Amino acid sequence: MQTVTSDSAREETVTVRRSESADAEEIDGLISPSAQAVFGRVNVIHLLEKANLAVTLTNEKGDILGHASFFDHPIGDLVDQTQWEAFMQEHFSVGQCTPFNTLFLHLFVARPNFTTASVKEIMRAIFNAIAELEYVCLLSPHVGSLEPALDEIFEPLERVTDPGPQCLALICHRKAHCPRPIVRAARVEDHNDIIPLFDEQTNLLSISHQPFFLAALIEAEAEEHHTAVCEINGVAVGFICASADVNLKWLLGRFELSEFDGLIREQKTKHHKVPAQSDEDEHRRAAEQEEAQPASEKFNTFCIQIFVIDKNYELRSADFIPFLFQVFPDQNFCVITVPNLSTEFPLLQNFIRVPSIPTSLPQHELYIFHRDGIRSLSVRPAVALDRSAVSALVKDLSLNESLLQDLDRYYETGCDQDAVPLQAFVAQAEAELVGIVIIKDEQDIEYIRAHYNIESFIYFSHHGYDEHAQILHFVLKTTVQHFSKNFFKEVLRQARKSCLYLRIYPPYHSQENSCVHHLHYVLNCAVPVCPRRQIIYPLEELGINAPSRRLTEDQAPFALSLVSRKLTMEPKVTINTRIVLVGASDTGLAFLEVLCSW
Repeated sequence: MQTVTSDSAREETVTVRRSESADAEEIDGLISPSAQAVFGRVNVIHLLEKANLAVTLTNEKGDILGHASFFDHPIGDLVDQTQWEAFMQEHFSVGQCTPFNTLFLHLFVARPNFTTASVKEIMRAIFNAIAELEYVCLLSPHVGSLEPALDEIFEPLERVTDPGPQCLALICHRKAHCPRPIVRAARVEDHNDIIPLFDEQTNLLSISHQPFFLAALIEAEAEEHHTAVCEINGVAVGFICASADVNLKWLLGRFELSEFDGLIREQKTKHHKVPAQSDEDEHRRAAEQEEAQPASEKFNTFCIQIFVIDKNYELRSADFIPFLFQVFPDQNFCVITVPNLSTEFPLLQNFIRVPSIPTSLPQHELYIFHRDGIRSLSVRPAVALDRSAVSALVKDLSLNESLLQDLDRYYETGCDQDAVPLQAFVAQAEAELVGIVIIKDEQDIEYIRAHYNIESFIYFSHHGYDEHAQILHFVLKTTVQHFSKNFFKEVLRQARKSCLYLRIYPPYHSQENSCVHHLHYVLNCAVPVCPRRQIIYPLEELGINAPSRRLTEDQAPFALSLVSRKLTMEPKVTINTRIVLVGASDTGLAFLEVLCSW
């Protein structure tokens, strides 16, 4: 909670939360003529349904003081949503604006006395919550006068074409509302700032209460041991301690680390050459040295040993990661272990959770982060030149031939064997191709609507029939799996879709031909959709009054998961709690369905 002050000096304790459909009526009542002049006529329910991020500012009584909706493309038909990046680069000096770090404001409303306080608090909250967000743009074909509050936080984009497009073009920078904390090496002088953090919370380890323990830890800085703090306004609000001393053999014996190649580097031992009396002696000595002295091993990993951060800044935990890889330039993996029952704190949401070996029951959970994860990700439609890189990416996966066949069909005709349109997109980290998604238009959306509770998650009437698509294949390199949501967000935008559905058939079923790697990362971005209880119709008796055969005909059973635009910016937290359900029953199944839906 934060305290804001109105223009009339009235103070309110407020909370910024995700908007709900129940807010629509109250938000609609806040839309003023000046807001319409900038944002155009708005259907609030439609806006809340399609927005990537919609937030509402409420007071302690639950009254709405302000609201803002953000999309991943500009307002209206000023430019096609798939082309805005090129449009802005052509007409404006936009610097580093990319789909990865930019959102667009589509609506802002507030109570008259709280306009300035509302917009500042909302901007502070979204920049704080979304680690990668750097810019919020206001690009609108409606050239109206801005409210003073918006005029205060937005600045005009510099135009590079004359006369250029007739539109409102403004930008808001992170640094003005929630600057990134400074991450630097810890100093002994930070001791008094850091100790209170340990008194409040200790996420990973309990540190010794011996006097000067922390000061000694900081002074022990070495090549394989580093400490760092994140600093806000000259005060250390977070502390981290990392070491290259990792018990990797213990981890390899307890966790499924086979996909993480390079955890150990082999280094050939250098030998001083001794003069040989003959060529035969030299060959014999070389063979003996090769047999007796194998290549030495060097760990390619460092671990986080201690981490604490002020709860007010814990969403900025990821800012430590680039610094750690700077001080460990020879290591490519960062690992962290936490007790099984620990709550997953924000830092871990950037890491990949590694499952344990089935025969092992470790008392800790393992999370891992690869250096590749600090690279920026870009998404674009697949082209024929990507074929060899995609083939190399999926060569070791099951059902990879099915993926490549669909990719070839996309290249050749843009459709599958049933003439259903296909779309394919690839993800790149710098110049490396690290992922691919292939989707097709959903042809059975009425069947899905009739047999699954999709309207528990979407207002169906606000989504066009052409905005639904089925995920056929999804592959993303393991080291960048934490970018899955960003990948889906870009696929939805560039494909002009609002909902993606993943059908999961039993592994033995002939219709199970989707190459998905890894399934649990897709499911982490999605919500499971429960089947609907069906009415058994007497079709023969009803005759022409019977429902359409497309709704009543039997299909192979499948589990359904949904990814929508607003889910791509919805955080999820893993609950590391083990629940044992004894007995097979309808009650047990119902319990699991409810449990898995959260």
